[in-house]
Amino acid sequence: MAALLRGGRLTVMHCGDSRIYRLREGVVIALTRDHSVWAEMEAAGLAGERANFQWKSQITRALGLEGHCTADVATFELERGDVYLLCSDGLYDPLAEPRLQEGLELDPESACRDLVSAAFEAGSHDNITGVVVRCA
Repeated sequence: MAALLRGGRLTVMHCGDSRIYRLREGVVIALTRDHSVWAEMEAAGLAGERANFQWKSQITRALGLEGHCTADVATFELERGDVYLLCSDGLYDPLAEPRLQEGLELDPESACRDLVSAAFEAGSHDNITGVVVRCA
């Protein structure tokens, strides 16, 4: 995953199941779509509850695997007060979006510490990585 903040825009590139979230005016949304078996089934209308899906973390695209990987690239307009979270599935998977919102309402350093701690305390089974950026 990569993100470039420049000229009032955020350009993101990603493949795999790391995500970029945005908090704007109290609403958290994921700006990226996972490249996973779960996400593909969900897009096709075939998915049930993610928490109980055995292969929810089985990715379908990743850098470093054999063959060619095409990353998704998108650009978003920045607004004053936006908060962005770049994170691994170990951070977002055990936390519901309301919990992400709660953490992202803190200053960036506190938000990062809060969300990483919350994921760890929630029993995350994967690496827990997060970066928080607030647009001033």
